[in-house]
Amino acid sequence: MRLLRVGPAGAEPPAVLDAHAVAHDPTPLTADIDGAFLAVGGVLPVVDGQA
Repeated sequence: MRLLRVGPAGAEPPAVLDAHAVAHDPTPLTADIDGAFLAVGGVLPVVDGQA
């Protein structure tokens, strides 16, 4: 799993790349991938399709 940003510089939305190289959009759950988001298991619901 990789955490990344995509798009034009200064306006890159966050994304999560899973083990199958599929990008997932975490924005339904968070505006940014930060410490608070990660502390509550943030990326797992994104990759599990709960976002």
